[in-house]
Amino acid sequence: MSSAASYLPLLQRYLTRYGMTTYNVLGNIGLVFNMMLFLWPVFRRNPCSIYIFAASLTGLIGLNISTIPVIHALDHPNPSTVSVRFCELQFYFRHSFNQMMRTYFICACIDRYAISSGNKRIRSFSRFRIAVYIIISVPIFWFLLALWPNTLNTLENGRCGGKKGLSAIILSIYMTLVVGIIPLLGMIIFGLLMLKNLRNVRSRVQPNSTVGVSAPRIHKRDRDMTKMLLIEIVGYIITISPFAINLLYQSATQTITKSVDQQLIESFSTYFNGTFLIYMNNSFSFWIYICVSRTFRSEVKNLCLKCCKMISNQSTQWNTSVT
Repeated sequence: MSSAASYLPLLQRYLTRYGMTTYNVLGNIGLVFNMMLFLWPVFRRNPCSIYIFAASLTGLIGLNISTIPVIHALDHPNPSTVSVRFCELQFYFRHSFNQMMRTYFICACIDRYAISSGNKRIRSFSRFRIAVYIIISVPIFWFLLALWPNTLNTLENGRCGGKKGLSAIILSIYMTLVVGIIPLLGMIIFGLLMLKNLRNVRSRVQPNSTVGVSAPRIHKRDRDMTKMLLIEIVGYIITISPFAINLLYQSATQTITKSVDQQLIESFSTYFNGTFLIYMNNSFSFWIYICVSRTFRSEVKNLCLKCCKMISNQSTQWNTSVT
């Protein structure tokens, strides 16, 4: 065993203890702020805001289901490597909620593409009623679909993962498609379409200059939300791409005999790409938004001031009632 590879388990522990714990805390704070802000009156009737609220809620649940057992296992037995039932349930709910989050995010991208389109029929997709129907339908879809891959998952030799043989290969292919390739393609395609619409919107012919041609009015808040989503797409691509590549590599080399060093390196790569990195994308949306959009920062400031005012008023009323 090489000296470099032998330090990888220790590095993994440090990444979990300090890195994962940090982004779990920041992610919980940010996602709660997201949910509060996107139910704020200025955002509430915007379909994209509803998608982001739903993505934040499911992302919050998915983040904690995914990371807390890993952090807990640093100093305690990992329930997913001890109990078959816990292994199956954690995989089922982790997969369901994280996929809901990614689906809602893609819906938000589609909504931004639609609202910036010059085609009136495409723009009609960006409606509050459609957003509500989709938000209700997405959990039903993923709770049902996740039942099948869960049957391929089990606890073997202290490892919670795909059953050996064909089941493991099928599960790897499924995860590569639904977690890696399909979300990435959706984000890239609609990200590029959003960019194209943003570039064309200023040069688009106005209705008063050509009969029958209409151009959408893109308000500043809508432009800001589009920019926020575009930056978030880049973050998703960075965090999801290594996971998809790692799964493809595992499927292709499953039958190859590997040395101890190779096993250590692959184990660390699987942890880093399939656990540490991929769940990080649950936690960074709020922090991207606050860095990118001045409007969003202003709304965060207003929310904080209102919360402080409410706390101050309640404290004053309580002191008055006591005296």
